[in-house]
Amino acid sequence: MHNYYEIEQQLHALGAGLGAAELQGSIVGYLCAGKTQLNGFILDASLPDAPLLAPLFDGSRSALEEGNIALLLPDDDSAIADRAAALRHWCSGFLGGLGLGGMNKSIKLSSDAEELLSDLREIGRSEVSFDADEESDENALMELIEYARMGAMLLRDELGAR
Repeated sequence: MHNYYEIEQQLHALGAGLGAAELQGSIVGYLCAGKTQLNGFILDASLPDAPLLAPLFDGSRSALEEGNIALLLPDDDSAIADRAAALRHWCSGFLGGLGLGGMNKSIKLSSDAEELLSDLREIGRSEVSFDADEESDENALMELIEYARMGAMLLRDELGAR
């Protein structure tokens, strides 16, 4: 997939108002809402001509189609607080991307999908606190990441049928 740090650096150089995790979350949400083309995907005025956008969009679309989307987050060597913050940004971006893609409240979703959206909203606005047990924190974060990843797949499947 794509390198989180390279995309962060490129976005920073562009003066973009979002980071790599939020951008990819937005793209994935936009795709899950049923959009398949990059045109119409405008989050930040500095992004339309960004050379990173099309490859990230195409890579995310392919990964979703293959059923193996990976969230664009800092690697496991990064501080857990940084990875948790990136997950928050990814979830916020994902929800924004769903809206940008045209998903609205009139769409009837399954109870699982409704619960998932509620959970992603909560993750996106929550500050994470950490225990003294590093292994427990790592496991909890990995579970949240997997939940968001699988949730994106569930929503893609459910919204794609409409």
